[in-house]
Amino acid sequence: MARRSSRHLKMYGSERETFLRAATAMHRVLRDLMAELATSGDDYLAVSELSQAVCDAVERLTGEVPPWAQVAMSMPNGPRSA
Repeated sequence: MARRSSRHLKMYGSERETFLRAATAMHRVLRDLMAELATSGDDYLAVSELSQAVCDAVERLTGEVPPWAQVAMSMPNGPRSA
């Protein structure tokens, strides 16, 4: 019988890098979707919540605010799509 390797509790450096690249790509897609939606609509709010969850996950896993959120936070009017 084949033996399964044990799962680890934390990501390795290369896994974190892969996650960050995937999260960044996902953020770009979500940002583009949000650009086409009225900010008061339910769809915009749902996509915005997902975008924020991606941002929160990156910060939790890396200990740093994602690059796209750093730029958004430095804008005078605040983030449009964190």
